[in-house]
Amino acid sequence: FRDVAGTWAQEAFLEPSNGAAVGYAASNVGFSVTLNADGTTLAVGAPSGRNDASGDVFVFGRRTNFWTQDAALKAPVPSPGDAFGWSVSLDARGTGLAVGAVGSKAIDGMPSGAVYVFQKKDAWTADTSLKVSNTRDFFGTSVSLSANGTTLAIGAEGEDSNAGAVYVFRSTDTSWRQETRLEASRPNALFGNRVSLSANGSTLAAANWHDGVVYVYQRQGMEWTVGETIMGVESRPHRAVSLGMSADGTLLAVGYQHQRQSADDLSAGTVRLVAR
Repeated sequence: FRDVAGTWAQEAFLEPSNGAAVGYAASNVGFSVTLNADGTTLAVGAPSGRNDASGDVFVFGRRTNFWTQDAALKAPVPSPGDAFGWSVSLDARGTGLAVGAVGSKAIDGMPSGAVYVFQKKDAWTADTSLKVSNTRDFFGTSVSLSANGTTLAIGAEGEDSNAGAVYVFRSTDTSWRQETRLEASRPNALFGNRVSLSANGSTLAAANWHDGVVYVYQRQGMEWTVGETIMGVESRPHRAVSLGMSADGTLLAVGYQHQRQSADDLSAGTVRLVAR
């Protein structure tokens, strides 16, 4: 969809064109999506793709008023159950892409998760593979790149027996290094289910799925500290299911899924806008 003179109009209906997502009903194309800053590059995750849930990511480019598929990406060494494409995030230029694969296996064969960073030069190529040593932590549940593509936040909602954690990585000219690990403040929170960075990478929002609490962190030098804690909707049980931050880090949108109180309860969701 595109805003044309104040009205949103559908511009395109996109499907993978190379057959990679054809032949099975549950490819989950569109499970995750991300646009670059000027809206000319779109990445679409299909984590159940390739019949064995190894997963795919499709990259589309806009030229004038037409969208075409530029690439079909997969993990460098795909394996059944990887769920590559569970989460996706483009940088502002649309030349850097982070992809979460929550089912990627650890050395012991147990699912741990991984995040792959791709760069586009002449073509899209896998530049970096990021993993942590824990198993069953769903590393890559959520990902968020800063505008210049040098700061990357990664959620691992299953870490520490579903308490959850968030990792922040910074890139140098030659490699990515872990800058910090942020921990959940309560058990079974599924902290890191959603993360969102500001454009400059100095403000980070991270949500607990279980109770809807969102923590907003600020970077000061090399340190990250909690600036604000945004409590969930108190009126009923709920889950934080989506999260988006403005480029300047001053406005946050949080989507909540409510637990229905009865069959007649139509209030199944809420979106809160929180300004700093």
